[in-house]
Amino acid sequence: MDIKYNYDDVWNVSIEGDLDIVTSNKLKDVCNEILDQKEDNIIFDFSNLKYIDSTGLGAIILLVKRIKLNNNTISIKNAKKSIVKLIKLSGLDLLIELKGEDND
Repeated sequence: MDIKYNYDDVWNVSIEGDLDIVTSNKLKDVCNEILDQKEDNIIFDFSNLKYIDSTGLGAIILLVKRIKLNNNTISIKNAKKSIVKLIKLSGLDLLIELKGEDND
């Protein structure tokens, strides 16, 4: 998994590859590092995310808890339909906003 991020009024975080039991700690570590620099909203770009499992969803849920403590939000854009389906089945879509053409 490769993670790229930049700050432009919000944290833009792009994930490439798989977000699973092997890589979820890397996502948590990177996001905690950037939030330690500046607490703000995060927009995840999932256009290059190929796969996510329950551990990957769990990592996002932990980040949602931290983000919400500071009245910020997490959004996911450009997720593939299969990933959107999993997010909705888990109920995570009640905590985050889904954006992008594949989310309709």
